[in-house]
Amino acid sequence: MLPIPKTSANTLEPPEGSSLYYSLLYTAPELRANVLHVLTLIDTLERTLDGVREHQVAEVKIHWWHEEIDRLFEGQPRHPETRNCQTILAPVEDSRKQLLSVLSATSSERLASTRTDAAAQQRITEDYQARLTLLFTALQQAPQSFATLALGLGQHHRLRRLATLLKMGVEVFSDEAYQRHNTTPDDVLRGNSSELIAEAIADAHGAITQGLNDLSNERGLPQSLITHTRISRQQCRHWQKRSPCIATLSTTLTPLRKFFIAWRTKKNHA
Repeated sequence: MLPIPKTSANTLEPPEGSSLYYSLLYTAPELRANVLHVLTLIDTLERTLDGVREHQVAEVKIHWWHEEIDRLFEGQPRHPETRNCQTILAPVEDSRKQLLSVLSATSSERLASTRTDAAAQQRITEDYQARLTLLFTALQQAPQSFATLALGLGQHHRLRRLATLLKMGVEVFSDEAYQRHNTTPDDVLRGNSSELIAEAIADAHGAITQGLNDLSNERGLPQSLITHTRISRQQCRHWQKRSPCIATLSTTLTPLRKFFIAWRTKKNHA
């Protein structure tokens, strides 16, 4: 997720034409504001170690956020984003666990490599299931567990941030994946490793597609979640039609295409 800019009235608004903009297009204003505040807090947690190279500094920042999450549920948050989420998340005690899960994923990804594909998938699933649970809370709905969907959305999100993460020294893919394709993070950054990129896109597309199949068996789910998932799947298809390299991952669907997905989802969701 890109940082959500504020308007002149100091309210959050997703960038016009973005996937988030169209995912929330038909969401009620109050719930839309809740989602934007929660997403901004999640984004803050995810980026808290951006640019941090020293292990000791990273540990201090992670420790501070552990304490800040506790303060949120004690009614004494200090950070602007936790203050904005106090009335949304603090009444739901389970939200503490989900925020800590997001923070833990950030810490483990930045401070340790992942040896196997299975371990990487588990970390992504736990991280993004926590994010989905927080979004259900923001939308005032009972959380539901969709492990495959969480994995697919997590893989898609990491592909969108791939260049940024690699430049910060985050390996992103497992040691097993790099060995399987006889490549390195530097190779990926240089525009090589097409087989690894193609595999990662296919994995994300497959998990999102299965996740959508799981969603089709449920009723009363947030329209915004279904829209976001469909846009993400179409984005993966968009990438698959192009040369599998890191530059391809910076391309995106047109706003018109995203609007059509949002409109069709609303029509089918009614």
